[in-house]
Amino acid sequence: MPDGAPLGESTQRVRNHRDRVRFEEQAVEIAENALAYQIKTLAPADLPQEALQDAHDKTQKALQLVLNNAEGITKALVDRALQGDIQAAQLLVNRFLPERRQILKFNMQPTADATAHGLLHQAASGQISIQDASAALGLLEKASDVSLSGALVDRLRALTERVEAIKSNRNLKPQGGHKTIDMELLDEQQRN
Repeated sequence: MPDGAPLGESTQRVRNHRDRVRFEEQAVEIAENALAYQIKTLAPADLPQEALQDAHDKTQKALQLVLNNAEGITKALVDRALQGDIQAAQLLVNRFLPERRQILKFNMQPTADATAHGLLHQAASGQISIQDASAALGLLEKASDVSLSGALVDRLRALTERVEAIKSNRNLKPQGGHKTIDMELLDEQQRN
């Protein structure tokens, strides 16, 4: 099959199944290694190797039991959450729902001050929440800091260029150990 050609439905199902099996095997291996590590770190140093192996074997059996019954455990957890068990609901939400990304929408004005005023007005009138307004103001503050930094860099660059132009101006004659510079003459020379 040439590279980039679409896979057949059967081929895709087989690949997906292999990926799931490989993922489950990796998950079990990681869990087993973590449990073995925990057993070794929690066990007293003088515990016989047979006792460690026994604890490891029992832990593996418990893990396998959980993995084999994951669907039933999840269903029971959902049932408890639906009956009002807050801890079960929280566990389900934390483990199975993706983290919600917050999108802030607000109107940008020509200036940061005008935008900030608009955000405060929207929050005061209930158009956006106080948390959203606070987050937007935080973003606006960071953007203003970046803008100010850029403006300072531009100003420093311009001043550096001006100092270099002054240093390279050969038409100026020193008076009393200092150079007197005619700024209008300098500006005219720079334009030419």
